[in-house]
Amino acid sequence: ATSCFTPNFVNCLYDIIAKYQVPSSFICFELTETEVVYGIKQLQEILQHLCDDGFQIAMDDFGTEQSGLLRLTQFPFTNIKIDREFAKILETNKIVKPLLISFMKFAKENGYTLTAEGIETESQKQFFIENDCDYLQGFYFSKALPLNQFLEFIKTSNQIRLY
Repeated sequence: ATSCFTPNFVNCLYDIIAKYQVPSSFICFELTETEVVYGIKQLQEILQHLCDDGFQIAMDDFGTEQSGLLRLTQFPFTNIKIDREFAKILETNKIVKPLLISFMKFAKENGYTLTAEGIETESQKQFFIENDCDYLQGFYFSKALPLNQFLEFIKTSNQIRLY
């Protein structure tokens, strides 16, 4: 993955989307802890510029380490990816469901798009669907696939929404 701190990143990005005529709203950048630690002020400026131009900005691994509530106030996120660890303990930890329900309600009320990572069971899938999660990712749907198998998978799957 390329860092947004790479010299000329923003200029190269705009050159590429102009060349291939890709709408900025089709592109989502995921912010990782590495990026946050590197330089918050510079990162805030870069991400705000991209967000103003219609790019989507996602907080990856929400709820772990540096990816918490405070980060929501520091960057112009449009998407939040709920860390897979929450799905793992959904059935075994009694506070996880009410915690996630409250958080997802807050996120939806504030205009965030939600993705649940690490979905591996039908009950995890149902929980997140019932609580208005926009996207689900995980081995429940498919393991990682080589490109040719992935293209075939999206052609034939009825579980995939393409935008």
